[in-house]
Amino acid sequence: EVMQRYIGLLNASGLYTLALDDDDYVHPDVLQLVSEYFATFPDSWVLRLRMKKIDCTDEERIRSPWEAIPDFKQLDIAPRSQDNQPILQTLPIAPLNNKFEARLLTGTYARRDMHGPHIENFNNKVWQTELVQQALAELSDVMKLKGNLHWIPSWSLDRLLGLFIQAKFFEEDKTVGHWMPLPEQIRYIVRPASLKELRFYVAADGLLAKRFPQYGYFRNLFFDQLWIGLKIFVRRYIGN
Repeated sequence: EVMQRYIGLLNASGLYTLALDDDDYVHPDVLQLVSEYFATFPDSWVLRLRMKKIDCTDEERIRSPWEAIPDFKQLDIAPRSQDNQPILQTLPIAPLNNKFEARLLTGTYARRDMHGPHIENFNNKVWQTELVQQALAELSDVMKLKGNLHWIPSWSLDRLLGLFIQAKFFEEDKTVGHWMPLPEQIRYIVRPASLKELRFYVAADGLLAKRFPQYGYFRNLFFDQLWIGLKIFVRRYIGN
């Protein structure tokens, strides 16, 4: 799936890009929202749409009418909501300058720096296409083995690209965009885990650590995913 999305994003001609899975549903008025949002915040990198997870068997909820998108111009802008009031939440850039946690080398310590208001993944968010394509051009060089020979990971363009964009244009403590409140603008259909194939993301995460070794955040991510992948492999293929 990485190659198909990669080529599609490189050839995108619109000002803004929204990547969806084939079973996601998007609000019919989202184009108007995107146009008004970036006209209001032209320096924003990304608009995070509010997503609602729905079980794949709940056809009534999946097909139910959409509620009106909140008017973001009437909302307070803040890093977090008070008393569960709807706000236009600010999105900080990922804390890439976090120190490397050497304890992750042991496999007994769980990474924690992914928690917080920042984002990692690319999908289900609206990005400035120019930033996306500049990041993809550089990512192509990172995948290069020799000459025109490239290695492309099978999965995880989602997190790889979302973090690569933030690393390429990194400014500490920068607000990169905003997160819309409920009601949802995307319906994410949840399918049984038994229908999903086993995927290992550590190789794609390694590309981030390779290109940006100065950021401890990426080394934390790589070693955390390395141990997670090894444990899953042992349980599935050796433990039984």
